[in-house]
Amino acid sequence: MQRNAVVIEDSGVQHELVVSGRDWHLLNGPFFSEGSLFLNTLGVYKNLTVAKGIPKGLMAEVNRFHLCVVTEQLLAAVQRDMDLLQY
Repeated sequence: MQRNAVVIEDSGVQHELVVSGRDWHLLNGPFFSEGSLFLNTLGVYKNLTVAKGIPKGLMAEVNRFHLCVVTEQLLAAVQRDMDLLQY
């Protein structure tokens, strides 16, 4: 199974967000805008290039309050669509 990971560092502590390939594609999907907003807020594609992809060691600074708001929106969307997501 394909997996994608985003490493989040907060106050010197690292957290690894591991997402299956299926769920990663769902987050980027055209019918799940909350997922795209979440990934954009994290800065996942901030330095993406077509030729090189996402560089290793990519760093992005994110406003903590904005990240919390977007995360709550993502959670609400997942809860809203739980029946479809479990299929």
